[in-house]
Amino acid sequence: MFKKCLLLSLFISLVWIAGNPNAQPAEQELILEQSVNEYEGTRDTSLYEEGNLSNGGGQHLFAGRTDQPNLRRALVAFDLSDIPTGSTIVSVQFQITISKTQFQRRNSDMFTHRLIADWGEGAQDAAGEEGRGIEAAADDATWTSNFYQSSTWENPGADFVETESGMARTSGTGSTMTFEGEGMVADVQAWVNGEAENFGWIIVGDGQARRFFSSESNAEAGQKPRLVIRFVPAS
Repeated sequence: MFKKCLLLSLFISLVWIAGNPNAQPAEQELILEQSVNEYEGTRDTSLYEEGNLSNGGGQHLFAGRTDQPNLRRALVAFDLSDIPTGSTIVSVQFQITISKTQFQRRNSDMFTHRLIADWGEGAQDAAGEEGRGIEAAADDATWTSNFYQSSTWENPGADFVETESGMARTSGTGSTMTFEGEGMVADVQAWVNGEAENFGWIIVGDGQARRFFSSESNAEAGQKPRLVIRFVPAS
């Protein structure tokens, strides 16, 4: 249904353009959320600084610093194959739901950075609130390995572009953080153009209190990571 709606929208735009040879293609909006409108292309997991731990099949993602203190970072990637080649990306919003905060601390900023190496999601599901992770299985992403027992990150904690792509302000439990920025538009444009491989983004908040986020495996409707892209198809 999702692909049919997108194709119908593009068809109507093309028909309109054919009747108006000087007109520009209409701007389109694409919303990607796991298991919504037949889309099944999100993958995500968390990195735990203190060991070979993972949680790719869990209900939560984590970013920030624990009280121990140990760092947490989250990896998220979306399948962009439904954006036509040659499209111009107009805007990008990456929305993620805060499922829990570590105590009631002040709101602060977290950042997305473009990942430059592939990684494994895995299916490991940690016990309880998942904050301690679970022993990684082969090819899971961990703090030191992008594919556990197969290959390692060049830099522990994941390989990513140093300059942040987007920023969002944290808030309370149940709220939605919206990451956006010119860098995220540039990232998606490069991925659509084939100028860079789409390994997704990492959420980094190393100086902030740990946040829990709803993952793509979360059972709650409307709580999963969501990517909203506005683009203009090639004329």
